[in-house]
Amino acid sequence: MADDIILEGRQIRLELPGKLKGFLMRAEVNEGLSRITETTIEFMSPDLDIDLQKLVGERLSLEIDAPKDKVRHFQGRCVAAEFLGSHAGRGYFRAAVRPWLWFLTRNTDCRIFQDKSVIEVIKEIFGQHGFSDYRDTTRHPYPKRTYCVQYGESDFAFISRLMEEEGIYYYHSHDKTKETLVLADEASAHRSIEDHAEIDFHFREQQYRRRDDHVFEWRGGESIQTGKVALRDYDFEKPKSDLTSVKALPRGKHAYKSYEHYSYPGRHGDTRTGEHLARVKVEGFAGQTHRAHGVSNVRQMAAGTKFKLKEHPRKAENAEYLVISARHQMQIDADTQDREIVEAILGPTLDFDGTNMADSYRCLFEVQPTELTYRAPQVTLRPEHPGIQTAVVVGKPGEEIWTDKYGRVKVQFHWDRKGRRDDSASCWIRTAVPWSGKGWGMIGVPRVGQEVVVQFEDGDPDRPIITGMVYNGDTSVPHDLPANQTQMGWKTNSSKGGGGFSELIFEDKKDAEFVRLQSERDFRQIIKNNAEITVGLEHRKGGTFTQTIHGDKTETIREGDHSFTVGKGAERVSIAKGRETTVGEDDTLSVDADQSVTVKGAKTDKIGKGYTVDVGAALEVSAKSKISFKCGGSTIEMTPTKVTITATQVEVKANATAKLTANGQLTMEGKGQASLKGAGMLKLEGGGMTQLKSSGLLMAKGSLTMIN
Repeated sequence: MADDIILEGRQIRLELPGKLKGFLMRAEVNEGLSRITETTIEFMSPDLDIDLQKLVGERLSLEIDAPKDKVRHFQGRCVAAEFLGSHAGRGYFRAAVRPWLWFLTRNTDCRIFQDKSVIEVIKEIFGQHGFSDYRDTTRHPYPKRTYCVQYGESDFAFISRLMEEEGIYYYHSHDKTKETLVLADEASAHRSIEDHAEIDFHFREQQYRRRDDHVFEWRGGESIQTGKVALRDYDFEKPKSDLTSVKALPRGKHAYKSYEHYSYPGRHGDTRTGEHLARVKVEGFAGQTHRAHGVSNVRQMAAGTKFKLKEHPRKAENAEYLVISARHQMQIDADTQDREIVEAILGPTLDFDGTNMADSYRCLFEVQPTELTYRAPQVTLRPEHPGIQTAVVVGKPGEEIWTDKYGRVKVQFHWDRKGRRDDSASCWIRTAVPWSGKGWGMIGVPRVGQEVVVQFEDGDPDRPIITGMVYNGDTSVPHDLPANQTQMGWKTNSSKGGGGFSELIFEDKKDAEFVRLQSERDFRQIIKNNAEITVGLEHRKGGTFTQTIHGDKTETIREGDHSFTVGKGAERVSIAKGRETTVGEDDTLSVDADQSVTVKGAKTDKIGKGYTVDVGAALEVSAKSKISFKCGGSTIEMTPTKVTITATQVEVKANATAKLTANGQLTMEGKGQASLKGAGMLKLEGGGMTQLKSSGLLMAKGSLTMIN
């Protein structure tokens, strides 16, 4: 074999790293919009003992000569290499080459991005990998996403999903030293193919084999696609808002162009975002209605470039197109006598159509008209989380409770390695409650440090919701278990600082059941209608009701009556100090047996009107020192030795007999006139001597007067 024929004067060249020598046999470069370029290179080397470890991870490049002394470059890193076999002292190898973006497929991560746009997220991830060979040509202003989770995805899958949702796509451009990733979202990002803004079409015929670069196969086609997209979502802060976004872009002259793609949730919180997402989807469908496939020998053909097709016999095909994908095939012919041996060594991995490979290069491509907006197919699956997780509630440093007006909290997920366990760890997350209404329902805000159960709406990690709480080694149960396994209830913890609690406990232990309610400080009970407490109803024995109050007690009945009944037994009231009772109207006390009132000090009754004492039997009033009755200027005063009646006028009247008896001397004296008068007979009689005496005239007068 003539080595110099094989090794020299090639239009296609391979450059290996360092001092390694290799000569291209075959290569295929498969590139496309929103696709990682995949390059397979098969080469021959005079060194059978090439160290493949020195090849893997290093940069490999292909060069192909183009018209006008131009060179087309393909760059990338070798990610896999293998030895295929040897012949005539030469080794044959195969290398897989990828751009730097491929390395983002090698990892997976779980992390949270907050208040960043998709472009900002992409650039942050590129920077973390140390990649700076990219160019941002996007035109659309992308909104910041409040909360965006990468969950178990590779960095590549994560950014691919975000770009597909937003309508961003990418492609690679190559120069002599590097490949550059280009981010795009509209046609203005695309340049025409270098030196081939217009490309002629000629059928595959022998006379055109060696002519200038041209397209020699073309298959244009139309297809029916969805012509309308409707997205719907829900925002709990605006529950009555209609977040339906509809975009229509029917293509074609047939009657089947308006079928609708409806999706819930649309993953948008406002109609503006919803309309953008719907537009991206419908533009993606519309772009697929007209696609064309072709084969060309234009070496500068590249995904992300555009050209105008000319000279096609179908006039409708002569238009401007965007290259969506390009598969470049290159090969160097071995000597005829060695062809079968070499092809057997290389194998069928690069299965080129030999009948169409009279030239060393050809490109199989796919295009769509530039009048249609290109959007990458939304094929990257969003990670779903059908199960539950737990997380720890976090908040602002120094706070025990960190919440907003909806009772939402923030959490630190166990998988989040970058979270700082503070109020920046997550978005605000709603907490499920047993009952909720418009200004009513139940509420219990999870506190910092508590472990909560988290689920995700529609399995979307971007939409967490707290559905419960669990105990752990740091947050233990409020009562010893299993000793108190029959108890259930609620126990709180005073905030800030703890040390106190309110509690409602139900004990279900047989024959020891009880309910205990504790308020750490104040207790307020409001009953808007009736209230009834029955103690001892079931067992009808025991049923003791005890109240102990260490401070004041106030009972106010604003309207209605107060009734207190002791059905059996006695009432005992003990008051350490004074008691004051005010009755607005009548006060009636009825005692069926005896009543005894003992006052160790003085007692005063003040009665505004009359006072009546009605005693069925005897009435006894006793005083050791003095008893006084007073009415105006009249008094009756009793002491142990004397009764004194003082009045302007004293009248003693008896309907029957009246008797004045004194064991000693009885004196009756009037400062003025004194009269003793009897309707019948007046008798004055003395046991000893009876004396009638007057300092003036003594007169005795009657119809008959007898003095004996």
